[in-house]
Amino acid sequence: MKDLTIFSEQYLGTDNPYGAPEVQRIEGDYNNCEFELDRVYQGAYTDKDGETYYQSYHWEWHMEATDRYDEVVDKQIIVDLYNEHDYTIDKESSNY
Repeated sequence: MKDLTIFSEQYLGTDNPYGAPEVQRIEGDYNNCEFELDRVYQGAYTDKDGETYYQSYHWEWHMEATDRYDEVVDKQIIVDLYNEHDYTIDKESSNY
């Protein structure tokens, strides 16, 4: 079993707590620490084919992953595992 399990991923659009043009929310569990992590996109632009792209993004906790000692997990650990596709998808609770 992998350290990271993803329950769901969703795009919030402009209705998000950051006032950003787009936010991707990832809900999951890292070593028995549940979390909600947001990828906040900035600088939206449309190319000549009508596709929307973003100049940059950064990651923010929506709900921090805290361990049994109430220490916040370093979000970069989760981001790295996610970017490397080193996770399990929980098909029972996911939106996949």
